[in-house]
Amino acid sequence: MTLHEHQQAPLLHLSLITTAAVALAALLAAASAAGRAQTVILLAAGIGAAFVVIERPRWALLAILVATGTVLPIRFGPFEVAGVRSDLPEALLILLLVTWVVSATLKGESFPLLAWPVAGLVGAATVGAITALAKGAAFGEVLGAFKTYIFWLLLLPLWVVIREDGDSDWVERAVIWLAVGASALTLVLAAAGVGAPSGETGVTTLGVESEATRYRPAVLQIAFLSTFLLAHRAAIRGWTMQRATAFGLLLLVQAISFNRSTWVALGVCLTLFGLLSRGGPPLRGLTTVLTSGALVVAALGIAASGVLGGSAEALALRANSVLTPSVFEERSQELRNEENEVAVRAIKANPLTGVGLNQRFGQRTSRYSHQVGYAIYSDTTLVHNTYLKLWLETGLAGILALAGLAVALATITRRHRRGESQWVASRSLACSMCLLGFALQAIYQTKLYHRPTIVAAACALVIVGAGDLARRERPVAASVA
Repeated sequence: MTLHEHQQAPLLHLSLITTAAVALAALLAAASAAGRAQTVILLAAGIGAAFVVIERPRWALLAILVATGTVLPIRFGPFEVAGVRSDLPEALLILLLVTWVVSATLKGESFPLLAWPVAGLVGAATVGAITALAKGAAFGEVLGAFKTYIFWLLLLPLWVVIREDGDSDWVERAVIWLAVGASALTLVLAAAGVGAPSGETGVTTLGVESEATRYRPAVLQIAFLSTFLLAHRAAIRGWTMQRATAFGLLLLVQAISFNRSTWVALGVCLTLFGLLSRGGPPLRGLTTVLTSGALVVAALGIAASGVLGGSAEALALRANSVLTPSVFEERSQELRNEENEVAVRAIKANPLTGVGLNQRFGQRTSRYSHQVGYAIYSDTTLVHNTYLKLWLETGLAGILALAGLAVALATITRRHRRGESQWVASRSLACSMCLLGFALQAIYQTKLYHRPTIVAAACALVIVGAGDLARRERPVAASVA
């Protein structure tokens, strides 16, 4: 930031604060005079949030991470204004984006390379929304789906914070500490049996039913990212008791999710990270991954014996099913195959535009009704395969934007491995492997439409993009010297 920009910053902040305060105070007074208590409360909260966003953007970003990536419900703090439903994380994100737009307009913000394909993805969602509305879809059902895409733009305020502060490690540290803390809390609640978040009793594996409880709190997504970030730190700086304990907590909370696609993606991408990692002593990354794998296998062997209880035994059976060919004959896999076939037919009928956001495409699901005594069929918009759903909703434009994001990510990671420090290169590789893991999971899970996953992906993208900050600052430092 130049000297002139430093001199202008306080004036800019004062102007933004004054404008926001006057506007919100006027709205607050009008709502109070009309006797609308709920509106008064919401506006008062909006005033406070606006001040936080403008003066302490880190606090606002941390609030979004806590609300969407820990143990709270995914849609935390729901409310309704003028018939439009929203929630606190969504409202805070909108405030952050509005502040970013104003700041970018007044100061001329720079953009990371990764921001362009992300913007393209949101643009494709806009086209999908227009397509759905043109076909007569209800505005509410389209708006709800579109707002999920908006969370991809979290990359922009995250980028501004690390660029202005010159602290590219801030997001990394915040993600790791939040993931470890929320994972520990989830495990404590599960062990105490007092109701861990997003718990679901009953797991069926290869036709065997068990009473085990599968936990799928929002923290699973940043736990996945933090696993790679800790592996990166260990590869460069070695293992400490603190890192090993945190790593174990993250693995355990992902284990009790009983999500096989998560386990497979984690194992494959951690192995790739170990093979490709060049930081630290030779072969430390690979040795770490292999040692961790051996410990996991040993733990599963003990769990399979039944000495650790029924839940651990069910966990071992489910892990073993990953290597069993008959897993592809399970009913859940058959249902996914049916979804995919219907989705492909719908895409062939509308390859350029798809069917629009949150629109039916011909797939039907059945649910047994005890009231009527037989199965009831209904249309659905669900497709577990993220790529097919993206094409259905946004057309070819969405697929091209996602492909562009993958190419940009690979380009930056390759550049860092060739021209940046071991720390930056290893960290970019770790984040890229995390995003590859999300991409693999997306074959079986609706990852692009899951708010906690989007937030975790945005954090990974901004950490990779932060590796370019040193490259941009070096010529300036050289000229000063």
